[in-house]
Amino acid sequence: MKRPAYILPLIVVLLAAAASCENTLLSLNGMDDRPIMVMNILPGLGDTTVLVIDIASPVGNAGSEGEASIDHISITADGKEVKLERNDGSASGLDIGMLFTDQPFPPGCRLDISASGAGIPPAKAATTIPEAFPEFSCDLEWTKVDPGTYGAYPDMSGKYQLKSPDVVRMNLKFADNAETEDFYGVMIVPEEMVFHNDELSGINICESSYVKKGYNSLSVDKDRLVMIFNPRNHFGKSWNKWPLNSFVIFSDFDFNGKQAEKEFLFINQEDYTYSENPATRYEFRYRLLLLRLSEEFYRYAESSIIYQTSDLMQFGQAPYFPYTNVAGGAGTFSGLTVTDAGWMEIPEK
Repeated sequence: MKRPAYILPLIVVLLAAAASCENTLLSLNGMDDRPIMVMNILPGLGDTTVLVIDIASPVGNAGSEGEASIDHISITADGKEVKLERNDGSASGLDIGMLFTDQPFPPGCRLDISASGAGIPPAKAATTIPEAFPEFSCDLEWTKVDPGTYGAYPDMSGKYQLKSPDVVRMNLKFADNAETEDFYGVMIVPEEMVFHNDELSGINICESSYVKKGYNSLSVDKDRLVMIFNPRNHFGKSWNKWPLNSFVIFSDFDFNGKQAEKEFLFINQEDYTYSENPATRYEFRYRLLLLRLSEEFYRYAESSIIYQTSDLMQFGQAPYFPYTNVAGGAGTFSGLTVTDAGWMEIPEK
């Protein structure tokens, strides 16, 4: 059977900004020339699970998505129907009319979703909420790096500039379960606290453009089995309550059943006061989030990273077959668990 190519809307949602769409070319086996459903749903990410389901058109039949509609969506948790709500404006951070559920899904819960409509094949998927991140220890120490290797960026002359070669090395240790194949994620959330006359006047989440300058983004030190994933480019509205645009992911491929030890680097932005306004002081703190990922999430992220790092694929010179666990459609329906490890205590230099 000839494989049609599809244009998938890649939704990017920025905090406090409107959504915008970008199109990505995709080839899928077993599909006819009708539009298909694209799911990007992440149960377990937070208190609210947002149902993001779009319609993608075959390249040769562009515009046909206007003739299709999604009329029925159902989710079950361990076989029991999940109550879905449509936002009437009372749910902050969600678009009007968007479907969501506030039902919590504990680790081990199996979730099944099915969707159908007119002029479009039915789609279904399943995932299981993974167990919480195992018990861990986290040691922090200052170390030095060479400019250009991490956290630095080239100036107009092409030379790498780094205010300080000192970065924080994070040594994360935990015991992996030998009986299961496990997938993990590590994220650091920075906050900028603004003090005016020694009184706290505001807290800002450091946004992606700020993070890219190296103030907190994680870097992998000598570990080729760890990947950096940018979820905002793929999950959009499902990720709209999370401030960062990247975090590291890895599997237990090289340490299954053993004591894992992973090292990461990040730049600790020093507190400062502007000389023009000495009454205002800026201080920084960092929260550590540890993620346990379903295999569906990891495989989807892995295939996305392969595409993002391949010029041949991006320019159509090599085939790209993205991972999906959505039968009859595309995208992913993936469970995950987030453990808030609290504020990190950065040691004195």
